Amino acid sequence: MFNQSSLPDPYPDEALSSWMYRVRETLPEPEIRSLWGLNDHDRSLSPFVTPYMKVVGGRGKDLDFDFERAEIYRFAEAYDLSIEWIKSVFFPASGQIVPIWFRSDYCLRCMEESIGDVGFPVYLKSWRLILKPFCQKHGCVLRSAKNYLHDSIDFAMDVFEYDSGRPGELEREAKWLEIDAEVHALGKMVADRVEKVLVKAQDEIVRKNGERFIMTLLRMTLMPPCWSYYSSIIKFRVQSGKEFECKNELSLFYQYPQRVTAMARARSLYLMGILLGWIDEDQAENAKPKNDFYLATSASSIWRRLGPLHRVRPMLQLYSTELFGISTLADWGGFNV
Repeated sequence: MFNQSSLPDPYPDEALSSWMYRVRETLPEPEIRSLWGLNDHDRSLSPFVTPYMKVVGGRGKDLDFDFERAEIYRFAEAYDLSIEWIKSVFFPASGQIVPIWFRSDYCLRCMEESIGDVGFPVYLKSWRLILKPFCQKHGCVLRSAKNYLHDSIDFAMDVFEYDSGRPGELEREAKWLEIDAEVHALGKMVADRVEKVLVKAQDEIVRKNGERFIMTLLRMTLMPPCWSYYSSIIKFRVQSGKEFECKNELSLFYQYPQRVTAMARARSLYLMGILLGWIDEDQAENAKPKNDFYLATSASSIWRRLGPLHRVRPMLQLYSTELFGISTLADWGGFNV
């Protein structure tokens, strides 16, 4: 009989799906153990195959942000765990998240450290937060894996194995990240400052509108008029299947923060910092890579690019609060109707 004390301890900030995978690999349920010693033919005839698939389940389902899924209840029952305990340990922080269909971001250093600590690469909840494209421990921009891995039950293991087979690409990414380090540092400053402002909000409605204001700026700076600002980054969009392809401009406006890489969101935060007046032109010019000719360094140039999106102007006005508002945007008058 399993009990909580016999199971591996959850890793700090570990996502539930990651821990479920580690638990099953360490202490598999009877249905899983019964199949391990069988050849392919005998396994296909085993009466345990169907229960096994139900127990593992989860592929393509978000077990990290939807705790009412039947797969989680089956897991809790198999290991004699209470749903209340699972929620208390793994319930994620509130915030806009990347849907599982576009999940791709991770920190390789965190994975390497977790292997040394617990013997497995782990996947962290914070890597799914749209407004946190940086590792919360190391401060680096999150890397992005190929999207065909997004719905893997053992996502962390798949990603780590994926990285092991592409040393040349990792080296190329490392060189680009070094070149863009100062831009990322400013982007992280903006992300941290946004978080501090939202956390301090006493009124929930004001906090929500503040988040909507920031998300609107994020969406605006990721739309096609601004794409030249991202021309130098290695990965912009997350790959997706045809069922998730969309050409509707309004739909894309809301989806782009979910469909781009952490690298792209990090640069978007830098652009937002300029629009918010948190990054002045001298800081932007000093941070701009020498050969990145198209990256904006002034609010006025960004507003000119955003001119075709003038219909978004009322949204910024609607979500304006004492936290964030149009009165605090640099050169707001340049965003003409």
